Amino acid sequence: MKTQQEKLKKRIVTLVKDSGLPVGTQDIAERVALPGSVALNDLLTELVAERRLRRSYTLLANGDRGFNYDIF
Repeated sequence: MKTQQEKLKKRIVTLVKDSGLPVGTQDIAERVALPGSVALNDLLTELVAERRLRRSYTLLANGDRGFNYDIF
C-alpha cells in the first residue's frame, strides 16, 4: 500500500509531466493540496534526489532565486 507521501509525489510528478513545461514551486503549491504535516520543499527535494524531477533555478524580479521543476 502506498504511503501518503508517495501518493503526493506521484501527483506532483503527474502535474509537472502534464504541464509540458517546467513548473514553479508556487504553481505546485497552488495545485496540490498538502496536509499540514507534509512540507512541499521536502517532497520536491526527495523527487530530485530520486531523479524523478529535475530542478532549475531562475532569478525572480525581486532578486530572489526561484525553482522550476521538470521531468527528468
